[in-house]
Amino acid sequence: MSIITASKRLLARFTFGLAILILAIPDTPAAGTRIVLAQDQYAMVQVVVAQDASARVRQAAMNLADYLGRISDAVFEVITGDGTRGIAVGLPQNFPRLIVGRDLQPETIEQRERYLLRSHSDGVYVIGATETAVEDAVWDLLYRLGYRQFFPGPTWEVVPKIQTLETDVNTSERPDYLSRWIWYGFGVWDYNDEYYRQWSERNRARNEAFRVNTGHAYLSIINSYKSEFDAHPEYLWIQSSTIF
Repeated sequence: MSIITASKRLLARFTFGLAILILAIPDTPAAGTRIVLAQDQYAMVQVVVAQDASARVRQAAMNLADYLGRISDAVFEVITGDGTRGIAVGLPQNFPRLIVGRDLQPETIEQRERYLLRSHSDGVYVIGATETAVEDAVWDLLYRLGYRQFFPGPTWEVVPKIQTLETDVNTSERPDYLSRWIWYGFGVWDYNDEYYRQWSERNRARNEAFRVNTGHAYLSIINSYKSEFDAHPEYLWIQSSTIF
């Protein structure tokens, strides 16, 4: 057998195997497909929640519909559905017919805020491992469409105006820092409490999925272990009445 003949047979086998592999791929919507959400003040899709969606997930869906409407000057309805069409907002268990999002598991700390954003020919998947992750996904999608909340309060909110609102997102995200928390000096007051809460949620900067209580704790540590510090004055870096 010549080298050319052997090469032709090898190529034929490879082509046949590749054809079988292609035929075996499930027929699912293409990931990251560009889809128009609204055009000329008309919503092309609806926001979808499951029948068993929690109140918190429903509120996240309503927030998304509200801001999509403010951006495009269209009216986005929030309806109940199975998530196969429209902008599906919820947890993986809310949409059992969907294949996507099944790997989003909240059992481990680092996975509690993982979420999926994926556009397809019939809508967008906005799926999170937990309710917090769903909210993160909603505000991430809005961020990608141009929305910003730079600082707390309406003065620092940016809602763009887009006549043709579209996306081609395809990403799975989780925060690099599990606890993200910044606050006003001396805390919040009645006049800025809600604005601060909104800013934290919209920038995905919350100490919620993994709560860490930290702050100016050094003096309380010294008071709690006074006998230990008395026995070890070097802990306070005091030498010959000089503080370094």
